[in-house]
Amino acid sequence: MSVGYFLRVGDSTTCGGKILTGDSTFQWHGVPAAREGDMVNCGKHPGAYKILGGAADTFDGGQVLAGSLDSFSSCPCHAKFIPGIPDSYSKA
Repeated sequence: MSVGYFLRVGDSTTCGGKILTGDSTFQWHGVPAAREGDMVNCGKHPGAYKILGGAADTFDGGQVLAGSLDSFSSCPCHAKFIPGIPDSYSKA
């Protein structure tokens, strides 16, 4: 079984970007939770991109929560995310 970690605004990408948007009504340790479709920037390419993929069966307002095992950036790097909190989920 694999363990993944939930993501939130400000968490970094493996290419040097950061998660830019999230849901301010659902927070992890006082910071908005990131979801599939929220915006992220890239550390190597200009512009804003979307978070693709999410932790299955974990929803916020109909959107899947972003997770370190299942989410990546739509930037040209297809970067993964570096979680900043220990809140986790498991995946078989």
